[in-house]
Formats: sequence, C-alpha cells, structure tokens
Amino acid sequence: MAESKLLTAAVGALRANGYRRASILLEDYRRGSTQSRIIRCLHGWTLALAGELELARNMATALVSGEDPAAPGPAYLMGVVLDGQGREADAFAWYQLALRAAPSDADLLVRTARTGSKAGDPRFVLQCLETLDRRGALSLELEPLRAQALAEAGEGESALLVYDLLLGQLGENPDFLEEAGLCAFGLGNERDDPDFFSLAADYFSRAVEFNPQDSRASYNLGCALDWGGDASGAEMAYMRALEVKPDYLFAAENLAELFLREGREQEARSVLEEQLRQPLPDTVRSRLSARLKRASNEEASASRGNGAERLQP
Repeated sequence: MAESKLLTAAVGALRANGYRRASILLEDYRRGSTQSRIIRCLHGWTLALAGELELARNMATALVSGEDPAAPGPAYLMGVVLDGQGREADAFAWYQLALRAAPSDADLLVRTARTGSKAGDPRFVLQCLETLDRRGALSLELEPLRAQALAEAGEGESALLVYDLLLGQLGENPDFLEEAGLCAFGLGNERDDPDFFSLAADYFSRAVEFNPQDSRASYNLGCALDWGGDASGAEMAYMRALEVKPDYLFAAENLAELFLREGREQEARSVLEEQLRQPLPDTVRSRLSARLKRASNEEASASRGNGAERLQP
C-alpha cells in the first residue's frame, strides 16, 4: 500500500511539473517494488525532465544494454536524454527506433520530427508530420517545421504555400519572411525563372519594412533584385545593407560586381578599397585584392560572382 501511495504521489508531481520531487518519489518507490521496465523508464524520463541528464543517461544505457534496445521505453528514454544534451542527431536515431514499436505516439512523432529536422532528414520529418496531420494532431506551431522540411526536400512551391498560410495567420514574422524568400530565391535559381526572384524580393522587402535595421534582409533583397535583373533596385538594397552594417563584406562584393557590370569601375574600386581598410583574414583580403585588380584593369565582370551561394542560410 505504501508503494502504491508513492507511485500515486509521483504521478501527481509529474502532472504538476514537479519533476525533481517526482524523481525522488519514484526512486523511493523502486526501492520497495519490483523493478519493472516501465517504472525504470518513467524514472529515467523524470530524471531527464528534472535536468539530471547524466543519471538519466546511465539509466537509459543500462536499459538498452540489458533489454531489447528496440523496445519503445528504453529507446525513447535514450532519445530524451540525448535530446536534452543537445545531441539532436543522436536522439533522432533513438526516436526512430522507438517509433517502430509505437508509430502513432503523438509525443514521439513530434520529438522525432523536431530532431529529424536538425539531423537533416526532411523526408522522415514529413512522414512524422503527415501521420500527425491524419490524426488531427498537427498544431500550427509545427507548420514552420513542415515548411522547412518541404523546402529542404525540394518541394519549394509547397513550402511557399505553408509559409503564406503562416504569414496570413500569424502576421509578418521576419523569420518566416526570410525563409520564404530564400525558398523562392532557390526556385528562381533552380528553374531560371525571374518570377521567383520577384517573389523572393517581395518577401525580403516585407522583412526590411518590418525591421529597416536588418542588414541581412537588405542584402537578401539586393540579391533577389540583382538576380531578377533590377540593377537599380539591387544597388539601393546593397547600399542600405552597408549603411546599417558598413563592414558587410558580401554586400560590398556584390555591389562592386554590379558596378563593374555597368562599367562603373571607379565606384567599384571605392567600395572594395573601403572594405580593405578593415582587418581581414588573408584569404578574404586576397579575394578582395583580386577583385580590386580587375576593377583597376577595367575588366568588368559579366557574372554575379558567387553571391547566390552567399544568400543561402
């Protein structure tokens, strides 16, 4: 009877988010009861929630080495511990193992999707989210995860639909605007379609409007306009990025390249010389010096350099 009261008290503490008290009660309960796997897993999970990650890890290690590691309890516990330690890719592998035995567990699906995103497995993330969606358990807060996974899986247009849904329901969120802009920019590069560069410019322009001091948003806007053929608009955006952050090297390089393409070598040299006055790593200084030499030789570039790669997060 005493053990039953301890277990009831531990469950009550868990429901009240009293994880440390629950872990103490469960430890007392285990001293006087049969050591079932479920109770050991519950105790380990409670320790992890209480921040006792090393103790939880030791318990999880003992569980997965002493029993079937594919059993959902031990695998889930090991995932929770590794997740708490910031080792998302390792946690993802254990959550996947636990999912084999409990494929419909909502909490496990959410944890697997979140860590799968960090581990770079967008297809598996989408599988988890689709399972949640079929069960009516996909909350709005998980939609950004779906948008990111769709973009990473090469389904950019579907990702943009989700971003538009989020922006419509949650307002002008600068993170969503940037991610949507990068997604549209990637589609423009992939398909050589100026309409997507225009769409990217719209997202980035809204991000700049939301926060005019965001130099990254201004730089991204410059890239979208540049690749879309709007040299005048790109020049203004690059210059705005440099006003906010005078040492914004990528913005300076793209602006110099734009000037060179237009035959404005003196202005290109001025931009590059300003950056060379800063303390720079040797490799960067060498690259800028090469650009400056080309500008001095009046060899206007016909390309945009490698700014497309720099635009990516």
